[in-house]
Amino acid sequence: MGRKKPATSALSAKATARLEAVAKASYQRKKITTEVIPSDVSRAKAGAWLDLISPITEWAGLRGDALRYRRTQLRIQQEETLFRLAKAIREKLSYETPETPVPTKILVPALEKASLENPDDSYMIDRWADLLASAALGVKVEPRFVAILEELSGFQARTLELIAFNNYMNVEFPGRDFDDAPYEIGEYWISDQIQEFIRGMLSSVNDIENCGADLFAHFERPGAYVELIDIFLNRPNHFQWGPSDKEIKDTDLHVLESLSLIRRVSLRLIHKLKRPKGRQVQIGMIFFHLTELGVEFCETCCRAKVKEIKQIDEARRKTKEKKPKHWTD
Repeated sequence: MGRKKPATSALSAKATARLEAVAKASYQRKKITTEVIPSDVSRAKAGAWLDLISPITEWAGLRGDALRYRRTQLRIQQEETLFRLAKAIREKLSYETPETPVPTKILVPALEKASLENPDDSYMIDRWADLLASAALGVKVEPRFVAILEELSGFQARTLELIAFNNYMNVEFPGRDFDDAPYEIGEYWISDQIQEFIRGMLSSVNDIENCGADLFAHFERPGAYVELIDIFLNRPNHFQWGPSDKEIKDTDLHVLESLSLIRRVSLRLIHKLKRPKGRQVQIGMIFFHLTELGVEFCETCCRAKVKEIKQIDEARRKTKEKKPKHWTD
């Protein structure tokens, strides 16, 4: 006589059958969804940027298959951004050959962070391309530069460039001014120079306006940005100078300062006039200048502009060397 199966076994069998039916239906729905985009098309797009960027990936020892495998680990998602980045790197290296392996510590996080940029933000993509091209050409790229560039918005990166190359076409040696900005106009170096300048320029009330304008013009140079010059004697004789460029916002300046790319200097000086005798003039200044880190960062991430100002210096030095001996500067 056969044994009767327990009711619980029958229930279990029905539950298993139901789960299998649900799983099968789920699989079929998933299959229909994924087959909308042909797999060979997605693979071709994913591999296009890898082929373009191959010169620097090969230097780093990361050939196509290895880097494709790492994609999933690195969460690289925006293929269009990486494609445009790769094209930009190709263009920058079109007349130069990579000299050194790009360290994995630079290459991998740079690709990951760059991939998060908007594909239409050509300015930021160009900054990432400069960073990676610099590394491929043997320029020492600090790992921190990747983190700094990641933190910058397009507006902040442009603000840094405006400061770094401020008025570069109208100064004699813009490359030298750019290099020396952390030193020549640093707070501990410039204070005595400003006091000496004011003593030579400001002897009477009538000199205030010209003195302020000349002082402002002195800081219209690469690596510097004047936020305010304030010269106060009394209400009728109160003058202020500030930038006409409205592109630079206080918030962007604060972010750049927090990243140690620029430094804020605030000076307050008292000067006694000769005419009227004994009257005191208060001179206030607020300006920003590139730091040493800022100079190095710009050399890495703004390669074309730095190259341009260095070439201007070189051309003008050659011109000065060719001057007849009776010429004076």
